[in-house]
Amino acid sequence: MIGKETVYNIGITNIVDKKQIIKLDKYEKIEIYLGEKGIYKVAKNKKYGLIDKEGKVLISEEQDEIGMSVEDFDTEEQGKIFFDKFVPIKKAGKWGIYLIENGKSKRIVDPLLAGLGYEKYKYVERDRSGYITFTTEDKKYLERKGVNVEKFDGKQLTEEELLSIGFTTDKTKIVNGENVLTIPTSEGYGGIVIKTELGKYGIISSEVGTHNNEPTYQFRLAPVVDTIYKRIDNRKC
Repeated sequence: MIGKETVYNIGITNIVDKKQIIKLDKYEKIEIYLGEKGIYKVAKNKKYGLIDKEGKVLISEEQDEIGMSVEDFDTEEQGKIFFDKFVPIKKAGKWGIYLIENGKSKRIVDPLLAGLGYEKYKYVERDRSGYITFTTEDKKYLERKGVNVEKFDGKQLTEEELLSIGFTTDKTKIVNGENVLTIPTSEGYGGIVIKTELGKYGIISSEVGTHNNEPTYQFRLAPVVDTIYKRIDNRKC
């Protein structure tokens, strides 16, 4: 029907024994997430989850996002999984991390983080009347972050409003380095950079810890610093 969105129910059947692995009314969409691991991304009611090739739920279909864009970071990691075991998820505007290893999954970081990775502020100038006009490149950056560009472009913004979307008119706030999301294990302290709701940064180790015989995260650096960035000489600061 014109003007109506058609929703197709998707299932998976083993073509060898005709066994139905995923029933047709279970999900609205199924796509390969990590093919080499036999992990699939599923969707229903605009929420997402992960399952394995047998249909076992690894991450329930309650997440707003699974995986993240790494376009703005200097990293060799893909956004779907970090260190071959950590999957980033977003729920209710906050980020968390699942551990998927040896066919098992566990949420080791609750979705309470303001962000993953450190992104340096971008510099922008005001015109003579105090208005802010973003470049095409800056607009694309904001769109990737889910920001409503029209709300900010061509407006007389306060410095606090600019900082909230990653920009500043204060050149002293611009660091001499690059954004960083993950630190390779070859550096001797591999991990994922996290950002708390208080705007502080820390590093979660790429090595999994244990607590009461259950896997858990451990800090390489507690979230108490204002910046963690990759310097031009490739050292971390």
